Amino acid sequence: MKKKLEVLGEFVAHVLLGTAVFIVIALAALVLAIFTHWIGSFTVGKPLLLSVLEFVEMAIFLGDCGLLLWWVLKSTIDACRKL
Repeated sequence: MKKKLEVLGEFVAHVLLGTAVFIVIALAALVLAIFTHWIGSFTVGKPLLLSVLEFVEMAIFLGDCGLLLWWVLKSTIDACRKL
């Protein structure tokens, strides 16, 4: 029983750590989105710069979601193997 609780505690810690990292990276994407919106109010260099910034913002966010999914799946598989 003690081993199961240790594995459960380790799993919960891994998921919480992954979620914390996700939030930090998602905040970076949010700051970039706000910056992109602010840049959009200008008229100079708008089309190319906005397209690049929106692409980078989406790449950061989708990459972050993919890494969180991978982290949770890996933690789940590792916890199941230890049981």
